[in-house]
Amino acid sequence: MALQKELPTLYGVNASYWRIIELGVNYQYKIAKIRIAGYLNKEARDNNSTPLDIKTFNCNPKEFDKFFNTDLLNELNNNPLRQAYEFVKNNELYDKTFVNAEDI
Repeated sequence: MALQKELPTLYGVNASYWRIIELGVNYQYKIAKIRIAGYLNKEARDNNSTPLDIKTFNCNPKEFDKFFNTDLLNELNNNPLRQAYEFVKNNELYDKTFVNAEDI
């Protein structure tokens, strides 16, 4: 599970393969922290290359139930990691970086 979207990095090359490397979900306070790492391509990731970029997304209590509510996850037969990708792609309010990213 990953996202494909070409984005510039500080190294002067674009990262096109993005994979979540950290997901922390706090159900008591209804917050989540997602870290997504960008690689040159899937091959670079598969070869354990160092990420070219890492971006952090925070899900606040107002958006939490839309993506991480346990009833929703059960109903959709889904898991928190898949929902984290959905949050990153649909986080138009705060960060539009991955809007229109392709699931791969």
